[in-house]
Amino acid sequence: MKKVSIIVPVYNAAEYVGKCLESVALQDYKNIEIIVVEDGSDDESPDVCKEYARRYDNIKVYHDKCGTAGAARNYGMSKADGDYVMFVDADDYLTDNCVVSELTKKMENVDIVVGNYQRLWKNRLLDASKNSGFAGLDMNSVDFTFGGFFSIGTLSYAWAKLYRKSFLDSNKIEFGDYRYAEDKIYNYFCYIAGARYAFIDKKIYVYRRNEQSVSNTYRKDGDKDWMRIAQDLQDKIDSLNYEKKQYSQDEIENYESIVAWTIYFAAFFDGKMEYEYSTGKISAVINLLKRYASYDLTKKYLKNPLRYTKKIPALSYKIMLGGFAFLMKCNMYLLLSLGIKLLVDCHIDERLSDTGRKED
Repeated sequence: MKKVSIIVPVYNAAEYVGKCLESVALQDYKNIEIIVVEDGSDDESPDVCKEYARRYDNIKVYHDKCGTAGAARNYGMSKADGDYVMFVDADDYLTDNCVVSELTKKMENVDIVVGNYQRLWKNRLLDASKNSGFAGLDMNSVDFTFGGFFSIGTLSYAWAKLYRKSFLDSNKIEFGDYRYAEDKIYNYFCYIAGARYAFIDKKIYVYRRNEQSVSNTYRKDGDKDWMRIAQDLQDKIDSLNYEKKQYSQDEIENYESIVAWTIYFAAFFDGKMEYEYSTGKISAVINLLKRYASYDLTKKYLKNPLRYTKKIPALSYKIMLGGFAFLMKCNMYLLLSLGIKLLVDCHIDERLSDTGRKED
């Protein structure tokens, strides 16, 4: 029986980590090691983790000041000796005790198995869009990448997946030192490395919308993080294109489309959050969009935005993203900001999300 390493980074999650560890410790798969990386919490998390390590022999707790979730996962990987790896965040949990068993059954001749998930929002479980929306498509197609990483988005997350550890090791794929969205570029790199995917049509994971978590905390300088991610991805693509010489032009264009979409979505969603957190100041949104437009990489992908949006399969996204990029290219920041205001005020942005409208 293949061994599965489940890595759980923990930081100030005392309220939730017990439920998380219980959900992984009670899996019916018999060959699991659970690696808890306690990242210098200043709440009761260390005590909770120690208590669960006393209850279950396969839970190992390591205390290390990693600083970010990505660094904690890397540390956990250094301690893992499983054939397969799974990442579970401390405030989330698995849906039932047969999740790992069902994931491992699909692991033959693939590198990553992906399941569906739910979001826990104000004590309500919301079903996210299913991976069946793109799972049957050609993995080298624009339809697959846009659905997988953006409109549905299941491929973007480190959780709700089982990874073949030898694939990650041989391609030297590690989490980068980013303040957030580190799992998105991690999975970009998996995709570009030629990962073979399999999918199960089952809700295996519950993602808790924790307002205090890093991923849900807005930062005024978030453009620096997103543009660093986009640049690192561009650098990776350039190295594939010019050094290895083994990728077709269609593949390179598909990869570059991911960079373009990352920039467009980042500018849009940061603009949305700027509007919400600045209590409706249009001037704040305008300034943010101008910052995004000032980057050389943004200028590159705004020269011909139609090239990257015309192949988007969903008409609503094609219109929204294509229009957004075109207006950015034309420096029409006021009109864009008013459009963002309309989307937020009318809750249109929520209807386009993976779980739909969250408030009644």
